[in-house]
Amino acid sequence: MAIGPTLRSLIDNTRVTDTKYVITRPHATSGLGANLLSMVAALYLCEQTGRALIVDWTGMAPLSDKQVNYFVAFFEPIRQWRSVNVFYVNDRDEHRRPPEYDVNDVFRPVGHQYGEALEGRIDGRPVLLEAYHYDRVFKASRLTPAALFYYTREFYQRLTPRSYLRERLAALKPRFEGQVVVGLHVRSGNGEFARGGPYQDRVKTSIFDRDAFLERTYRACRDCLAAFPRGLDLDLGVLVATDSRAMQERLLGIPGAFAVRQGFPPAGAGHQFSDFRPEEYGEYSDVESVNETIIDMFLLASCRGLVCNDSAFNRYAQHMTMFFNGNVKLLERYFEHPLKRAGRTVYHMIRSAT
Repeated sequence: MAIGPTLRSLIDNTRVTDTKYVITRPHATSGLGANLLSMVAALYLCEQTGRALIVDWTGMAPLSDKQVNYFVAFFEPIRQWRSVNVFYVNDRDEHRRPPEYDVNDVFRPVGHQYGEALEGRIDGRPVLLEAYHYDRVFKASRLTPAALFYYTREFYQRLTPRSYLRERLAALKPRFEGQVVVGLHVRSGNGEFARGGPYQDRVKTSIFDRDAFLERTYRACRDCLAAFPRGLDLDLGVLVATDSRAMQERLLGIPGAFAVRQGFPPAGAGHQFSDFRPEEYGEYSDVESVNETIIDMFLLASCRGLVCNDSAFNRYAQHMTMFFNGNVKLLERYFEHPLKRAGRTVYHMIRSAT
């Protein structure tokens, strides 16, 4: 990954003296959902090895000021996680900032080394977890899927937006009253998942080109009502959360659909903003783009069902709602061959009966 001069100078000025740390420092362009999951894994590694955690979410692409720590800028700092002390680079509280570390003198686990790290069989250097490592750490752990779910959920339950974001979320609460609101989260990639793009085929984008895309998406939303008692006159609302203006405009064609987010990166530019030139965005800022991202993530957890494609972004909502009590519809399955869908239905019926 290419590192710009601003971020490079920031890294070079970050030195550490105490080695009993794990550092979670995401790639600059990684998304919020993946970064939160990576922090869960880093906390678990700290807990298993008796280390403290340094959260270094500086240099992140969504923010123009590369010295801002994304986490403490938008979330209340978690100072203590079970037995783990947590520190934040460039913390707002100058007296709580961690010692500096040398990015060239750290242990970066790969492959089987995640298991060795969990067992404490590593050298005394700080452990740097940079890439998405939630699956890597927990694959090497002995946690059952249920234990992992509850561990992750416990972290999400501690996650608290800053007070001004909580006020904005509270002001939106009436929108979810008096009707059943289903969350519709479509990760389009905004160009990143296209052929030749940096993350080609991460999401099955071919379904977006189908003539029946809106019709089948609406059917999936309506199917979420099947989980409620029969005979109720249920009014369906659909909260649209997506990463593309074009996709949002398209999904707002679904009956009962509404959206909160106002700003998006340029078409085809991926999920990150390239700049915030006033002539293009006016008063819309990098900070407001993050605000809207976080609001969407929390609002999805206010819904009574979820229609989605695969994305780490909706993991918060799924864990906080206990998978919406099973009321989750995977969008891709509404575009499968009818025989395949029927076979899966029969399989689950047999499995639930045994």
